[in-house]
Amino acid sequence: MCPSTCIVGDGDSRFAVFDWTGLKNLNSFGCFTCAGIRFGGQLFSHVQSYYGEGFLAAQKAGPIPLGDDCGPAGLSIGSPPPTSCPENGIATNGDGFTQVSQAQNQVWGAVSTQVDQTFSSESKPEVHQAAAYWVVGTRTFDKYGVFSLTSQGYVSPAHEDLAFPDLASGPAPGLLVAVR
Repeated sequence: MCPSTCIVGDGDSRFAVFDWTGLKNLNSFGCFTCAGIRFGGQLFSHVQSYYGEGFLAAQKAGPIPLGDDCGPAGLSIGSPPPTSCPENGIATNGDGFTQVSQAQNQVWGAVSTQVDQTFSSESKPEVHQAAAYWVVGTRTFDKYGVFSLTSQGYVSPAHEDLAFPDLASGPAPGLLVAVR
């Protein structure tokens, strides 16, 4: 799966699934029937949107050993250069799928997206990075040559950012999300 353009952008409401068929032709002697291999794809339009992907998430306070070594290594900038490099944000990805997986006759994938989290205790929403996910059925492809969108949604833990989402399913139906 791949967002429609496969490049970092301003988000979208489309993604594509690509397929190879006829791979058994690779087994032919001298690849005699390799012309039977086909590459195809299907664009899913008007699905849930993802946007604002790839912003820098807040760095939580804590030890910064590499930052502390930055000044003595001559890598800090300023006049005079600080003895420690300042903390900065954490990259949260772009709009590309970092991984997809296949289980239960479905392909599972996720990308980063910006979300506004609203809490009754706060006057304005918190902006965070979350995961937008899609689950694509392959049974319809096996039978009719087209994929089907079987599920989509967002995963966003309260007051937190997700980065580089990966999505999978275990033996029983259900969603597993891993972030790096």
